[in-house]
Amino acid sequence: HDPVELRSLVKGDLDWVVQCALESDRDRRYESAAALARDVQRVLENRPVEARPPSTIYRTGKFLRRHRVGTAAAAAVLAAIVTGVTISVNALRGKRDQGVVLTDVLEAARGVTGDIAGAETATSLERRINAAFGDDSPILVGALSYFADGLAREGDMDEALDARRRALRVSERIYGLTDRETILARSAFGLHLIRMGDLESGRRALQTAIDADRSRDGERLAARNEARLSLAKLHEVEGDLATAAALANEADEVARTFASGDRLLRVDALEVLVDLRRRGTDDEATARTWRTLLQEYEKLLAPGYPLLLRERVEFGSWLASNGRTEDAARELLRALRDLDAVGEAPVDLELSTLRALNEVFSQDMALADDVEAKTLLDRELEVTTRGLDRSSPDYLDTLDRMSEELAKRGELGRSTELLVERYSAYSETTSNSLGALPARTMLARELADRADFIGRQDDLDPRAYVAARSANDLALPSRPDDTEMLLTKARLSIRVGEPTAFFGILDQLKKASDMEGDHPMLLAMQSIAWYQTPITQRLARKTLVEAQKLAREPQFATSALLHETLA
Repeated sequence: HDPVELRSLVKGDLDWVVQCALESDRDRRYESAAALARDVQRVLENRPVEARPPSTIYRTGKFLRRHRVGTAAAAAVLAAIVTGVTISVNALRGKRDQGVVLTDVLEAARGVTGDIAGAETATSLERRINAAFGDDSPILVGALSYFADGLAREGDMDEALDARRRALRVSERIYGLTDRETILARSAFGLHLIRMGDLESGRRALQTAIDADRSRDGERLAARNEARLSLAKLHEVEGDLATAAALANEADEVARTFASGDRLLRVDALEVLVDLRRRGTDDEATARTWRTLLQEYEKLLAPGYPLLLRERVEFGSWLASNGRTEDAARELLRALRDLDAVGEAPVDLELSTLRALNEVFSQDMALADDVEAKTLLDRELEVTTRGLDRSSPDYLDTLDRMSEELAKRGELGRSTELLVERYSAYSETTSNSLGALPARTMLARELADRADFIGRQDDLDPRAYVAARSANDLALPSRPDDTEMLLTKARLSIRVGEPTAFFGILDQLKKASDMEGDHPMLLAMQSIAWYQTPITQRLARKTLVEAQKLAREPQFATSALLHETLA
């Protein structure tokens, strides 16, 4: 093949794989056919290949692309081998057309469709590979491993375990107990056991792999950090946090020391460390580790990337829960700035950021003045209304929390309006189902209590009185004969400047109670209504005096509500 034609076939990662396979320097060439097979598999899975220099931009691109592209082709190279596409190890090492052979394999593998395993078993696959390449060929370890991956994805965990066990046994025969390939195979075997629920056997296999890795001269196997971290999580579940932290710290050290170009390995270790430290008592160590994790994310991801923002919001919320509100506000404000710079952000992410920030400002009101706090509350309300369904629990919970926050900031009118909207939304979306009745009754009681509180206050913003009247009107049908709610309705009709409606309410009050004739409560309420009009103020004073006189009689002496109204 012409070199130009060959280059058009093998671009990007495959180009690096071909060059590594053709490398004349033994130290820079693939150490085994299995290593070559693994790199071809990485091409198919959009994972970083070993043949390529591990720059941060390159590995980050692979990281992001891997989350977008499925891994259904994970066993494609194996499928090509099983369906008859064979690679001669001697050809790969001794002929000048390895690049063409490798390209043919990749193209054939990409063309394979359907069930990769079919009726194949680990036993029959091992027999096929041995027939094609000779007993204990290095390619057998990789082939069995890919076969196990495919079986596991299909849910055949028992057959996959047999393939893992065979891959480990072959690797031990070929490479020995402490070779990189054997450590990789043993770690995969241990992890598979854990996924199948055999925690003790899995733990032993992982510990053996880690011990073998520690005994190796020179570079430690950063790729086996998965074993370290999985074992750490097992110890965490069992409550042995010290051993778990030691393993996670070792994984972090290995990532920093031997794989400095691969930041993802350190991210994995730091994520486990953060979880472990959060369960401990050293908050300062937790904060320090979490900040380091965020710094690693920043080196991998753009400032507005959702994964980074969610981690920062979670960190800010944790800081707030531990009383470090100033640090929390700083992290959350930064998250909000980065979010705004993105433009169109996910609604749930914007909501969680605003919610966390508003909760911090509620926890420590000195961190933001009323204008800034109300602006953020308004924004959260706008995003909630735009992004959440009125029937969702999150929508109702947000209205409740924001109502409380606005009340704390002196916004009683707006606070009450949100309670009204919460009751309306719940009532409309639950209809008249019996299961919703207790909750609806409770919400009505909250409306009535708020309306009663506002009705007793002087000199409030008119918006508060109007909202309170709406709240009381919504709550009243649940208890139409409630004397206190009718009195609240009467007071609020005066507060909103509608004294003419007052006398109709008095008639309702008479029907709902045993008040009749010259009852001091009725007289007191009449005097309040008449006092709103200058022409009847004299009559109002006269009526009030009569009410006060009657209130002193023994049968009314213990009525707190009456004496409060007269006052």
